[in-house]
Amino acid sequence: LCTDDFEGPSPHNTNLAAKGIVGLAAYSVLLNYKGDHTRADQFVNAAKTFAASWKINALDKDHYRLQYNLPNTWSQKYNLLFNYVLGFGDAIFSKDVLQSELTYYFTKLNAYGLPLDNRALFTKTDWTSWIAAMGNS
Repeated sequence: LCTDDFEGPSPHNTNLAAKGIVGLAAYSVLLNYKGDHTRADQFVNAAKTFAASWKINALDKDHYRLQYNLPNTWSQKYNLLFNYVLGFGDAIFSKDVLQSELTYYFTKLNAYGLPLDNRALFTKTDWTSWIAAMGNS
């Protein structure tokens, strides 16, 4: 399930997977604050492993897919924002992932903004605002 269910089911959703991966890394920060450095290392290493797998399995030429199992699709990866908000930099999702997504989004802009994904032309201002926050200009 995702908050975009009004568009229909989206199993294997790469944006939600990215959220989970960043969540694992965020949990490692909490474990470090607690002093549980061994478990923190386990969680951050799991996040790095999953992110590397995500990057390979979600790749669709010059951008990343809506779902792992659907080639020739795309979606806003607004959950990548928290990789940067939480200060992970290139440790989890590298800047090249973000840059390829942002570059691809420019090819999909329409008169009313960036569509949520390839399934329809409408958008959501909350998610688009998160995408804009990741831009560098």
